[in-house]
Amino acid sequence: MTTTPRRATLVQVAQLAGVDKAIVSRVLNGDPTLRVKDDTRRRVESAIAQLDYVPNYAARQMRTARSDTYGLVIPDFSNPVIARIISGAQDEAALHGRLITVVSEGLRIGGKPGFLRLLTQNRIDGLLIAGDSVSGEAYGALRSSEIPWLFVNRQDPDHTRYVVLDDYRGARVAVEYLIGLGHRSIGHIAGPDGIDTADRRRRGYEDALTNAPDMKPAIEVPGGYSAEGGYAATATLLRSPELPTALFVANIVSAVGSIRAILDAGLRIPEDISVIALHDHALAAHLAPTLSVVQMPLEELGATAVRLLHSAQRDDVVTEQVSEPIVLIPRQSTAPPPHR
Repeated sequence: MTTTPRRATLVQVAQLAGVDKAIVSRVLNGDPTLRVKDDTRRRVESAIAQLDYVPNYAARQMRTARSDTYGLVIPDFSNPVIARIISGAQDEAALHGRLITVVSEGLRIGGKPGFLRLLTQNRIDGLLIAGDSVSGEAYGALRSSEIPWLFVNRQDPDHTRYVVLDDYRGARVAVEYLIGLGHRSIGHIAGPDGIDTADRRRRGYEDALTNAPDMKPAIEVPGGYSAEGGYAATATLLRSPELPTALFVANIVSAVGSIRAILDAGLRIPEDISVIALHDHALAAHLAPTLSVVQMPLEELGATAVRLLHSAQRDDVVTEQVSEPIVLIPRQSTAPPPHR
């Protein structure tokens, strides 16, 4: 009969290294305040390796009421913009010895938002919310929970706990680039009505037009942050009495739909109409034509959100804006306007 070998204990590691078990624990946790001789630290590390010691995190969680996990609520899993935020959050969490649990805001368990279970069952040490909508029930759970939380790239007049991108500036960089190319009629395929990120990008677009000479009136059509939404909004805009010579699209995913709608209408990019979008993705350099973009600091946003969640107290006011780096990347989809 085969027996399962017993797991080495912290006490056994301490005995083999000839130190107190508290020293072993602090070495394992990377305690920066620990002051021991290099020889002592090497003995501890050697004992850990020799015994193949693996910490019992489940037991530690029961003792400390910590999960060593942060939750991240996202709109859905299909958006490559969200993927970069997750990447930045995950890397920063690892620096603090944490993992990230990602949950879609559309997930329902027993008729309730799935992320509420993370809050109510002590499965996370903090919660980041990058979703576009939070129900009244979820708001109540957030406010009554002792777990710290932050909104990610979303502002709301009812709370002062958020970290956002400088979407306003990103939009202005895109539109001012088109103006610099000579465009005076620029349309905007906007994000959904009532969404904070879409509102900030819309203001950036409008202010860029207002501050430039001889501009035609704004032409805005709300869409969604999806290829389908971009296609439908662009098809609507292309039916305008006067066709703009350039489009600023609020999101790279919706820009894919915009490009398809322009080509389906028998127009050329950029010969007939230029297109630039907010955010970047590796696929943007492989579209035909390649897509001009303003790259936003998405990884930095995710990392900053985790850093603030880790350091701020539950009731602290947190109103952070991530503004760097914002990078214009011109590609084939933009050019000076055609002579009409």
